[in-house]
Amino acid sequence: MSDTSIPDGIPAFLTKKPKFLIVEDDPDYRTLFQHCLSEFDCDILTAVDGKEAISVLKGIKLDLIFLDLKLPTISGVDVMRVAKQCQPSLPIIVITGYIDSDEAKEALKLGVLSVMEKPIDAANFISLFDTFKIRVRHKVVSPAGL
Repeated sequence: MSDTSIPDGIPAFLTKKPKFLIVEDDPDYRTLFQHCLSEFDCDILTAVDGKEAISVLKGIKLDLIFLDLKLPTISGVDVMRVAKQCQPSLPIIVITGYIDSDEAKEALKLGVLSVMEKPIDAANFISLFDTFKIRVRHKVVSPAGL
């Protein structure tokens, strides 16, 4: 079956909506992040703990993860390790209220796109896209020059 809505010369994979996963146990932050991302043309998935996040990672090809480090069941760092195994080039943005913790230092060693410190408001969250030139329509989700 042919998709007639794909413009000539554009590969089909570029016309698919990127999939973003928000892994956050705090319902207020999870709702805030979902609201901010809803302005972009993307599919938004959520997980409330590390176990749910790993289930999503093993079943769905993602384009970006927003990951809290302090999670119930399985830590954010352990989720990162699984993410690096399942989808090695997957960009991860860590969101934490414990920027000086051992977990945050370990996340940096594992390689993250960015670390954002809580508390975060909508403007700071959205500015992340501007900072890293994330253009959802073109599936560019890494900093310029990388």
